[in-house]
Amino acid sequence: MDNSSLTGDAALGARLEQLITDITCAAPQMLEAVYLSGSYLDGSAVSRSDLDVILVFRDGARAAYGDTLRDIMEHAKSSGAVELGAMFLEMSHLARPQPAYLLAAQLIHGVDVIAACEPMTPDAVAKRWAIGALRLMKKLHGTERPLEAPLVAPAPGEASRGLCLTTSSEEPRTKLVVSCVARIAGARLAHEAGIQTKSKKECLETFRSRIGGSYAQLASDCAEVLKGEWEYAVPTADAERERLGQILDDFIRFEGDFLERLRSWSAALDPSSCDDETRAWIESCHAHMVL
Repeated sequence: MDNSSLTGDAALGARLEQLITDITCAAPQMLEAVYLSGSYLDGSAVSRSDLDVILVFRDGARAAYGDTLRDIMEHAKSSGAVELGAMFLEMSHLARPQPAYLLAAQLIHGVDVIAACEPMTPDAVAKRWAIGALRLMKKLHGTERPLEAPLVAPAPGEASRGLCLTTSSEEPRTKLVVSCVARIAGARLAHEAGIQTKSKKECLETFRSRIGGSYAQLASDCAEVLKGEWEYAVPTADAERERLGQILDDFIRFEGDFLERLRSWSAALDPSSCDDETRAWIESCHAHMVL
């Protein structure tokens, strides 16, 4: 398959082909399939977007070739300007229901082993997005302690509001903010409306149109300004930095509102009568936030 036609970039297509070649040579007959997901699949990629791929291996690949595969991925990540984000799965993982974004991924190598997967329920999706959002919130606020509403800006006088915007590239970016808003939006869509979304782009668009309310503008700003206009960069012009601060103020309020909603959601669940997965989710919530 010509992967440059999927990514819209010949160099990125060549990087994918080289990654597949390196893996198949290092771990013979273990790689079942490779999928493209994220913004390069839905056409919303900008210059600082990650190239997201899903790698599906036969069971036992991680145990047998874990160090080798990690070395290959580290080399692949450093071989181009675009950051490479990879999800490793083994076949046994696909026996359980999967989220919509994984089911929507585009096969670029191997046999389509995801096509037969069952979809997650909206409730399971909501819980998955919620925990992902809490992890990002803790990272952005630079804390390992449980989060507690109302959240406050660590440094309200700064354009960044003191949030930890540095990613693996060591360049301050707003990518984590957009990802966090999308995860909160995805959790609320699934929990409140039973809607499952396939990407961050769809999370933001659908939240704005179906739930929105006072945070519809934040969803628009994430898609159109932080990602679309500024391409995740932290602006340097005074007027734009002032606007960034306003967006981040709205974001921090959005986080606090979500914590309050999660507190009510989890409080309505009785651990003694829940299944094991729900009890584990409640415990995970306790680890990330004050309930």
